[in-house]
Amino acid sequence: MKKFLLIILSSFFITNFSHSQVVGSRFEKLAKLYNEKRYEDCLYKSDTYTYKDKTKREAEPYLYMSMCYYQISKMEDPDILEDYPKALKNSIKYLIKFKRKDKKDEYFTKNIDFVNKIGKLIIDEANNYYKDKNYRKAATHFKQYSKLFPEDNNIKYMIGACGMLANNYSEGQKYISEAIVTLVEDYKSEKSLKNINTSKILEEAFILYSSYLVNDKKIDSAKSTINIAKQFFPNSGNITIQYNVINKVK
Repeated sequence: MKKFLLIILSSFFITNFSHSQVVGSRFEKLAKLYNEKRYEDCLYKSDTYTYKDKTKREAEPYLYMSMCYYQISKMEDPDILEDYPKALKNSIKYLIKFKRKDKKDEYFTKNIDFVNKIGKLIIDEANNYYKDKNYRKAATHFKQYSKLFPEDNNIKYMIGACGMLANNYSEGQKYISEAIVTLVEDYKSEKSLKNINTSKILEEAFILYSSYLVNDKKIDSAKSTINIAKQFFPNSGNITIQYNVINKVK
């Protein structure tokens, strides 16, 4: 009896372990390869599924490709890294493809921990370019994040602000105009700012864009922008400083 129970428990553990990486996985071969840390084999097998008629519309293989590329990017083997110099870049690429394929966000929601992990890496890289005042590349990376989280208007506003600083005026204004409408609507309906994890980015975007408007001699627009920011972030020291400078408050 004890032996029988041990077998049952072992089977239960193995089954759950094999599906522990992609939650809700239906591709057992991929789960097995991934859990055995055979990332190159899993990558190759996942890729073949994206071409087969029966599976090419499935989202899961793209998620496995993203996860495998991510694991490869962390390896220290110089030969592996030489073979996959763009592993992290490809991880992001296939995660975005996965998001497009996962129409109902079935796997996206279940595997949000991995998505958030990659999302943070994208944001960190975007912020690095932003701090270096490379606004074109910052916008490119913020756009990648936006493809994973299209409802995050904090990021969209920053894309617009970076676009304006990168002299991409039409696109920059488009992003700002679309984002601010939803942000103001949420504020008026007494909704807290959504996507609290990126609210700091919105705060910085307001400062960036209002400074751009001042330098462009559009003082009224700068005042309007920073006035909205002051309502959104009443306790922000940086917003208050910018507000006082633009409105010449002593």
